[in-house]
Amino acid sequence: MSSLYDALKCVAEEYAAAQTGADLLAGRVTGTDPLCVELSPGLTVSQEEGFLSVARHLTQYDLDVELRLSGAAHGGKITVDNRLKVGEQVLVLRAEGGQHYVALDRIGGP
Repeated sequence: MSSLYDALKCVAEEYAAAQTGADLLAGRVTGTDPLCVELSPGLTVSQEEGFLSVARHLTQYDLDVELRLSGAAHGGKITVDNRLKVGEQVLVLRAEGGQHYVALDRIGGP
């Protein structure tokens, strides 16, 4: 009877631990191709492994722009390169019980 109790208790504890909410963490970029972020000694998450997503504004992306000069509109597309660099500090959201991380923004900077 006690082994069944212990097994159920273990399952309940694991379930409760997995239901924790999201946490904000500070990390450091250790690689860029693929993006890797070290969250603590021994814990590095990577885009390649599918455990890390990145907010769009921290990537390279195209942006449609329109300028109005003296009443005339001029439009075009520009490429914004705001990718994270090795050594930068980054704010990371830990979600889904620690199974997924999202790089939200840089910490500090110029």
